[in-house]
Amino acid sequence: MKKSLLLVSLSLSLLIALSGCNKDVKVSEIDVENKPVSRSIAVEPTAEEDTPVSSSTEENTQQSQSQLSADAPVGMRKFLNYNDFRYAFVEDGKSFDFSSLTLGDELGTLEYDIVAGMASGQSVSDKEFSASFAVGGKLYAHPDYDPAFRLIVKLDDQYYLAELVGKTDNTMIEPDYFFEHSKLSTTATGCDILNHIGNTTFSSLDSEDAKAMLEIISTSTAAELASSDYEQIASAQSEGKSYQLHVTLPDNTYYSMYLLPELGLISIGDDYYRLPDSFSQSYSELFSSLPTQTPPLN
Repeated sequence: MKKSLLLVSLSLSLLIALSGCNKDVKVSEIDVENKPVSRSIAVEPTAEEDTPVSSSTEENTQQSQSQLSADAPVGMRKFLNYNDFRYAFVEDGKSFDFSSLTLGDELGTLEYDIVAGMASGQSVSDKEFSASFAVGGKLYAHPDYDPAFRLIVKLDDQYYLAELVGKTDNTMIEPDYFFEHSKLSTTATGCDILNHIGNTTFSSLDSEDAKAMLEIISTSTAAELASSDYEQIASAQSEGKSYQLHVTLPDNTYYSMYLLPELGLISIGDDYYRLPDSFSQSYSELFSSLPTQTPPLN
């Protein structure tokens, strides 16, 4: 990321989540390569344990996203690693009442503390069953979701929800994999289109229209972005041309994605994808009619 890149900092809200409310987005040279995503953007601790970060490793590391949390260093989100994938805690570690649910299979225990590891100089951020939150908690399959998409963490009689956002090695999740396991395009009960921060709803789609849009989004392809692309993304964000999609699920939670229609890009979890031409053909009129609400600067 070029040091001349515009710094855009949006106001922080308490609920920062993939299925939750307002977002704090920072676009800078250390910000996950300037992704317009659903968490605060910063650099996550990286790969090899006790090994200095090389420039190539650091570049890959910047592709992950980090979320501010109360019990972690500034710039770190609450997340866990399972089965070589990264899951972010929904609503920044909000507890859910899952006491009436019959939990699925027990999948393991979060045994490696990423925050403590950072403090001692021992990085464990890429280890299986490492976490920056709810360490010691047990992982369970959610009865209503594929564990490749969402998991439940139980700790001290509290339940937390975590959902897929990326891979622990920072390689890209293929769109087919994400949509196969999330089933968003078949289970969505609606979709709201909001401003980038997520505090103003511009339009709402019913279940049928939401599924049709998601079906087109599911055919997106992995985006290989250059520095100029990130500069365009930063510009689009600052001009209010980035929109947040809240895909509502049957249990009334939702999954957030970030859409930049003029650039033909969508951010799902930790990755960017290029939308197919059919998306513009079908929805250019809808998005061109929406306000371009310039976000506040700090």
